[in-house]
Amino acid sequence: MLATATEINKNAPIVVDNDTRLDNCVALPGKIFQYNYTLINTEKSAVNVEEFRQYLSDRLINFVKTSPQMKFARDRDVSVNYNYSDKNGEFILAIKITPQDYKE
Repeated sequence: MLATATEINKNAPIVVDNDTRLDNCVALPGKIFQYNYTLINTEKSAVNVEEFRQYLSDRLINFVKTSPQMKFARDRDVSVNYNYSDKNGEFILAIKITPQDYKE
């Protein structure tokens, strides 16, 4: 996992789309891989956190479940954290995808 994080971080920050930037990745103890994102055009006060969580959760589970990029996580039963901050660096939310979520 550390090698994967190091490889991704070589190119970070990475603009994902018009609203999202991947700042970095971190391999954490306990088989956790974390992605840290910034919503580059958004302030926390403009986000309905629960609606945003609902919008992202199923998409992220499906991504971890099906993407060739996430094979490293599936093969090792890794939990994947997705952390989002606003354009000012203020934390918005974290979504944790566990092996139970993507192996259903």
